[in-house]
Amino acid sequence: MKITRVKLDNFTAFDKLDLALSPGINVLVGANGTGKTHLMKVAYAACDITKSKLDYAEKLIRVFLPSGRALGRLAKRLKVSSRCMVEIYRDDLRLRTSFSNHSTVPESATVTGAKDWSARRIESVYIPVKEMLSNAPGFRASIPSERFISTRPTPISWTAPISRDFAGRWTAAASVCSPFCRRPLMAK
Repeated sequence: MKITRVKLDNFTAFDKLDLALSPGINVLVGANGTGKTHLMKVAYAACDITKSKLDYAEKLIRVFLPSGRALGRLAKRLKVSSRCMVEIYRDDLRLRTSFSNHSTVPESATVTGAKDWSARRIESVYIPVKEMLSNAPGFRASIPSERFISTRPTPISWTAPISRDFAGRWTAAASVCSPFCRRPLMAK
């Protein structure tokens, strides 16, 4: 069984989202800060609770790491008190959680469908790009003198971190190439 639909109301970057997923590969494209990573984290948390048997609200806290581990920090910031809702579907099963922006602990969330959802395991892996790149030889994410070069034009923005070697020359910390590149982009 695969995840077939994601619905979000007042959750992080989303006012309202109702996303039907295709049965094959789904590609998320959007500007920074529009919620692509948050969609991946919501889906990953839903898949992972089938193995870990954690409460879904607790898993969301562990994946998103909101300030003070307060669940309500995941609710979209509004000027008034509000509730947020996350629903994940796989075929005829639905996992739903809702909580207010004042929720501080996972027990304050209302979670429905978790027992049936967790009865059948879903395998998933979520590796954020920056964690993947940090395993590249020579990649040092915390040094401000690093430069980033892009392999544009591509429909998907890929960047290659570059840094200075011991002789002071700029070198690529990772060789990055997309199907639209003729050769990997290397710095001189």
